[in-house]
Amino acid sequence: RHPVQLYEGAALLVILVLLLRRKERGFAGHTFVLFIALYAGSRWFLDAFRVDTPVLTGGVRMVQVIALAVMLAAVWYLYRRRFSLAE
Repeated sequence: RHPVQLYEGAALLVILVLLLRRKERGFAGHTFVLFIALYAGSRWFLDAFRVDTPVLTGGVRMVQVIALAVMLAAVWYLYRRRFSLAE
């Protein structure tokens, strides 16, 4: 067993430091969407160590599938907004 709550707290502190040290601000809401992408990525990784969440076939947890979908959507949105502003 792993102390996943401590890992998640440490991941959130790292995300906070990364967001506060950024130089480029981007569009309105950029920091929020970046937070969503980083948090979903941390959940995707850390939920592999949890034992109390529902597991789909193949050992993948349902929360990991949702976190991966949210992370990919947020990254896609950041990518799309970055190049739509450049035009």
